[in-house]
Amino acid sequence: MVEPVIEETFVETGIATFEYRDYAFLSDGSVLAAEAARCAADQGMFWEYHDLIFYNVDNPQLAGLERISFDLFARYLELDMDAFGSCMDNHTHQAAVVESRQQASAIGVSGTPSILLNGELVTGIETYDELFQMIEEAAAGQ
Repeated sequence: MVEPVIEETFVETGIATFEYRDYAFLSDGSVLAAEAARCAADQGMFWEYHDLIFYNVDNPQLAGLERISFDLFARYLELDMDAFGSCMDNHTHQAAVVESRQQASAIGVSGTPSILLNGELVTGIETYDELFQMIEEAAAGQ
């Protein structure tokens, strides 16, 4: 996995920043998944929740991108279920999730993961070395 290498080499050294943004484009279920992760974030458990979604999205024993699965993940992480349920029922973060998708689409994002260097969408990267070189060159030009 390349993310830890990028974190260690570029983010922890201050050369680059890492930003996570929702790009819920697969279905209404992906919007609901992004909302659920944001509801978990309200309780300080975004990455743990995020990882559960991604590791289990194709789990045949679960209902997929459905509310029942999201509630199960919240229980597993021992979230406050009243707060989580209220957040989900009220679609507290839906507007932010939809806005994030619209912003990404406006700059040409068409899938995940996507990389922006100095605000420009990067495409056509074939190797990690090529990505690392592009990051170093962008940092040197700052």
